[in-house]
Amino acid sequence: MTFKAHLGILAAVIVTLGATRAAFSQTIDVVVSDPREAEEQAQAKHPFRLSVAYAHRFEADLDEAGKFSTDTTRIEFASQTPFGRALSWDNMVAYEFNHYKFTNTNGNNSAGGDPWKDVHLLTYIPTLRWNIDKQWSVFGGPVLQVAAESGADFGDGVSGGALVGFLWRRDSNLSVGGAIAAISRIEDTVGLAPIPLVMWRFAEGWTLRSGVPDFGARRGFGLELGWGTQSFEIAGGAQFQRRRFRLDDDDTPGPHDGVGQETSAPVYAKFTFKMGKDAGIDLFAGVSLAGELKVEDDNGHAESLRQVGIDPKQDFDPAPVIGARANFVF
Repeated sequence: MTFKAHLGILAAVIVTLGATRAAFSQTIDVVVSDPREAEEQAQAKHPFRLSVAYAHRFEADLDEAGKFSTDTTRIEFASQTPFGRALSWDNMVAYEFNHYKFTNTNGNNSAGGDPWKDVHLLTYIPTLRWNIDKQWSVFGGPVLQVAAESGADFGDGVSGGALVGFLWRRDSNLSVGGAIAAISRIEDTVGLAPIPLVMWRFAEGWTLRSGVPDFGARRGFGLELGWGTQSFEIAGGAQFQRRRFRLDDDDTPGPHDGVGQETSAPVYAKFTFKMGKDAGIDLFAGVSLAGELKVEDDNGHAESLRQVGIDPKQDFDPAPVIGARANFVF
């Protein structure tokens, strides 16, 4: 590849990073899987893909009082049904369980004290993918998610929208594309976010990726750089994560039937061991940065909580994260 071509690709990467920042500003929940995973699955001629992941975030100090930790488990299943050579119907179902453990909050009124405990996220995304030719493909479909704490009315935790996008592949070393996700947010306006998709093998063993990479048991907008061989890869990256969900209606402090939200920006390192073409294991460790917990009332407003002495926001300190993920295609 010529020097001019490298400069052109680098400029495209810079543009995608700007789009990623715009996606961050929209703060939609990232529920989609990376469409390039479906492309790779199709090329390998495997109709099914399964991943199981677990992550533990160690205790993080809250800025008012107390601390909390989280345990996250995620199961994701994807299937592909081809309609001829060019058209495919891809289905992705994912379940994510987050267990929060708050300690020593001493009944403080920041973010409702101990605002929630067990949070469930269930996602379904059916997508039509059309391979126009060997280089271009387009995809799109609806997005449906339920996000709620145990004990909440799951019907009040439903959100949805749509995802459309495209991919252009020059060859196995470079693909560039993008997607637009328009997804409703619980008791909030619809979020519209661009998702830049870049895969660039720019040197022997080196790969740059942007989009929706997996950080173990959660997905988020991000950028990842990896180096590896056919049997393993060492990668590092950073991403933005957001989870917004309906709260239960029990007698604990905080808003009943309200809305909870957690945002953070983890940086991480990941080791992937590839067990042939059909399976792989990721081991990862990182630090969750810029963390914030937030609560709102049942209409998505924070001012009513301030009126009763509850501070709706609370920051939390950086906290280590470790975990593992197993991937299978069959």
